[in-house]
Order: sequence, then structure tokens, then C-alpha cells
Amino acid sequence: MSYLRKKNTISKFFFSKFFLFIFFIATILAIYSAISMVPKFSETVKNKNLAVDRIGELKAKEVSLTAQLVNMQSVEGVEESIREKFGSAKEGEGLIIITDEKDSPRPEIIIKNGFWSSLTRFFGF
Repeated sequence: MSYLRKKNTISKFFFSKFFLFIFFIATILAIYSAISMVPKFSETVKNKNLAVDRIGELKAKEVSLTAQLVNMQSVEGVEESIREKFGSAKEGEGLIIITDEKDSPRPEIIIKNGFWSSLTRFFGF
């Protein structure tokens, strides 16, 4: 008989208003925590994609540097590196420097808009 009374007290506790209120508050907090994790998850996915892109860039750079290292181990590679750094040439070779047109100064055309200049233009002087 005491077993039934004990079981009845436990079920009364779980179905009491106090326990249901506490359970409701815990459920609300769990839902709020799950919802607040959504922006963090999307930021984590974005950071992961950035890291994957960075790994791809680093692997491409590694391949390039490995090719340069292999090139530098030969005499021709060392000579090419010295020519690039110091702009030197062998005997009998000429050096051509190409400049952009954007860097060269352009002559400015000065147009006078005064009274006398308009008269001379009118009469064709």
C-alpha cells in the first residue's frame, strides 16, 4: 500500500502547477537558446567558407613558390632573378624601358577667352 501512496505523491508532484510552471520556463529558455544560435551558425559557415578560400589561395601560392624554388636551383634561374632585381644585362645586350602614356605629361592647350583674343579669332589673325 505504501508503494501506491509513494507513486501517487510522485505523480502529484509532476502534475502540480509549480512543476508545470518550471517546465514551461525551462522549455522557453531552451527554445530561446536554440533560436539565438542561428546567427552564430550562419557566421560560422561564412567563416568556414573564408577559411576554405584562404586554404585554396595558400595552396596556389605554395605551388608557385615551389616552382620558383626549383627554378632558383638552376644557373638560369639565378641569372633571371638577378636580371629582374637589378635590371642588368649581358655584354652586347640592350635594355629597353617601356613607360605608360598615362605617366607622361601631356601638353596643355591654353584657350584665351578674353576680348582681344575673340577679336583676333574673328578677323583670322
